Amino acid sequence: MKFLIFLLVIMLSSQAFAGSGSYHVCTDARGHKTFSSEPCAANQKSEVKTYKVSDGVASTANARLSTDNPSYQSMRISNRRYELERSIKKSERELEGLQGQMDSELAKLKKKQNYANNNLAGATYRQSLATEMQSVTEQYKLRIESVQDELNRQRFELSELSE
Repeated sequence: MKFLIFLLVIMLSSQAFAGSGSYHVCTDARGHKTFSSEPCAANQKSEVKTYKVSDGVASTANARLSTDNPSYQSMRISNRRYELERSIKKSERELEGLQGQMDSELAKLKKKQNYANNNLAGATYRQSLATEMQSVTEQYKLRIESVQDELNRQRFELSELSE
C-alpha cells in the first residue's frame, strides 16, 4: 500500500513539473540580465516569465508555416550552395584522378609495346596491346563523361541558386 501511494505521488509530481514552469529575469543597474530559478536580489529589477514545454510534436500546419519563413528559405538555399560547392570540388578531384589513372594505365601499355619483337608474334602482341589501350580509353572515357555530366548539373544548379 505504501508503495502505491509513493508511486502515485511520484507520478503526480513528475507531471506537474514536466509541462510548465517559470523563471526570473533579473536586470542590474547596468542593464545586464541574468536568468534564474531563484528570485532576484533587492537591488535588481525582477520579472517572472512562464514557459510551457511542448510535447515535441508540431502540427503539420505549424511545420508548413515555418518552412515559408524567409529566414528559413535563405538558410536552406545557403546550405544547398555550400553542399553544391563541396560536391563540385569533389567531382573535380574525381575527374583529375580518373584522368591520371587513365594516363598511367596507357603509359604502362605503351611501355609494353616497346618490348614487342619485330616479327609476326611481335606484331600480334602490338595489336593486342593497341586493342587493350582502346578498351582502357573507352572505359575511362565513359566514367569521365559521367562525372563531367554530374559536374555540369551541379554547376548549373549552383548558378540557378546564385541568381
